[in-house]
Amino acid sequence: LNIQHQCQACPIVNIEVLVVTAIFPSMQETMNFVAKLKNMSLNDSVSKLDEDALEWLHNLPSQPISIENPGMCFSISTYLALESTSQNVYNHVCQAACSSFAGSLGADDILSFYNVKKLITSYMGVISIEHDMCCNTCIAYTGLFSQLKVFPTCEVSCWKEEWLQGNCR
Repeated sequence: LNIQHQCQACPIVNIEVLVVTAIFPSMQETMNFVAKLKNMSLNDSVSKLDEDALEWLHNLPSQPISIENPGMCFSISTYLALESTSQNVYNHVCQAACSSFAGSLGADDILSFYNVKKLITSYMGVISIEHDMCCNTCIAYTGLFSQLKVFPTCEVSCWKEEWLQGNCR
């Protein structure tokens, strides 16, 4: 059986034209967001990358990273293996390893959750970028949505009602 299929060429889409011709408000909002994404760069304030992170991304290490310390290797391996669990689980596993292997090579060098994250960041340049987000996960307060006070999709206020001072987000 010989089946032939000819792929269609990707259409040429002019985002700027779509932004201006969008009729419905939700389409206009979406197209504005797409237009902003098209012109994004690592240097944009929306990315929330500091100077050190930008420097790292523009000048990546050229040599493989070598970690010889068994405690640090254990910490990184455990952190990666437990990535979808809580910080508490990580700490319990490390405490168990420290007490079970007390006196062993590297046992005293097992890192806390905070310190292993810091170590990984220093070696890999992986940093956390945080944006406030709707409690219903409708949107993140970034880019076009950074100044909103009410979520456009679910219409829930971004104000944390339980805060007595009325601080937003």
